[in-house]
Amino acid sequence: MFTNADPNFLILLLIFFVIAHVAFGFASRWTNSLFLLAGVFIILSPISAAVDFPFIKFVKLGRVYVTILLLLVGFFGHRLYKFGPTATVFLIYVGLYVLAGLWSDAPLDAMKYKGLYGLVALAGLMLAQGLRDFRDLELGMRALAVGIAIFAVLMVLDFLKHPNLILHRGRLGFWGINPNRIGQTLAPMLIVLAYLALYDRTRIWRLSAYAIGIIVGIQLMYTGSRGAVGEAALGCFVIAIPLFKRPGMLIVVGAIVGIAVLFTFITAGSDAPVRLLHGSLETREGIWAYARSQFAEAPLFGKGWIYNTTERGLSSRNMHSIYLQTAVEVGLLGITVMGIMLLVVITRGIGMFKYVKSVGIETHTVYLAWAFVIAVLGHGIIEAGSVRGGTINGLMLPFGLGLFDRLPTLVRAARQQWVESEQIESEFDDNEDQLLTNDDAFANA
Repeated sequence: MFTNADPNFLILLLIFFVIAHVAFGFASRWTNSLFLLAGVFIILSPISAAVDFPFIKFVKLGRVYVTILLLLVGFFGHRLYKFGPTATVFLIYVGLYVLAGLWSDAPLDAMKYKGLYGLVALAGLMLAQGLRDFRDLELGMRALAVGIAIFAVLMVLDFLKHPNLILHRGRLGFWGINPNRIGQTLAPMLIVLAYLALYDRTRIWRLSAYAIGIIVGIQLMYTGSRGAVGEAALGCFVIAIPLFKRPGMLIVVGAIVGIAVLFTFITAGSDAPVRLLHGSLETREGIWAYARSQFAEAPLFGKGWIYNTTERGLSSRNMHSIYLQTAVEVGLLGITVMGIMLLVVITRGIGMFKYVKSVGIETHTVYLAWAFVIAVLGHGIIEAGSVRGGTINGLMLPFGLGLFDRLPTLVRAARQQWVESEQIESEFDDNEDQLLTNDDAFANA
């Protein structure tokens, strides 16, 4: 990779590497370092699948580096050694899913592909576990929004430079990225932006999130990816549930979404948006039938890893369902562990929801956690990208699961801080009353 590279390019790359790390060090003084790295991951992850991007090998390497750096910062910097019950049971499932590659026909290649997913999943859990307070969460979500904005602008600039960008079967393409991959990249981005647009405390960030969200939403519809649009719609709906108590705000948000959808259908240069209205699963029937046949060949422990053979070597094969992917690669053992994991997740999620709502502090955050979990698991019915390689969904699902464990702790800390501040204020009032009494006594004397 480096031996054939232009020396001038390598020098520029080294300079950029140094500047990026210095900037990261300074920015970490104000924003959680884990979220800063996650924001960079959000940019690199989709571009690492851009076959037409001239420096794709460096981007792939950068994505892996950022993932490992996030883990190192979390482990050594934030001392994240322990996880809650939800995160632990999810890690058991992920560990089994990854290690299943050892009994495949190509264990080394399997561990390369599945191991990357394992690292990303662990990074997502650390992202949640590393939160210090709710202010930390707000600043962290803003850092993710900056990464999202950069990626969205890159797509817009490339589209303006090449107006015929919609070439891949009449759907949005970007540096050769598969439209479905673009879709499942933009969907979790839209969930992040929806949360900021509705609940950020600063008006400029809310307005910025609306603006970026409109761009990302239009781009998402141009992909024609029904699964990704469904994921975004499901996640944003969960985020917006509290608005049902504020019908005026709900109408405004609905109008913005409606205008964006109408604009997309009017200006579309292809039938990609129209494709979203078709509910057929014909494109999935063939691969799902293949998945069932592969499962029948190894029903107990699965194939370990199922792959395609290409000119560039072996690559992970998509069963277009995280549930079928698990069944094929880990068999009944994997399905059983996944079922137990989902049962624990639902139980813990409901308990977290009830507790935070009962306390009444930062209640909107529970919808953020559930939005990522419901949206990604729902999307997983028809797409397996969330458990394959280093995708944004693969990062945000464990982030949502990690919040199931972390939010009650943050709420208790916030509640204790509020109680202590009330006690201090009460003591101050008592002291002030005593001083006034003494003053009156002195005046009377």
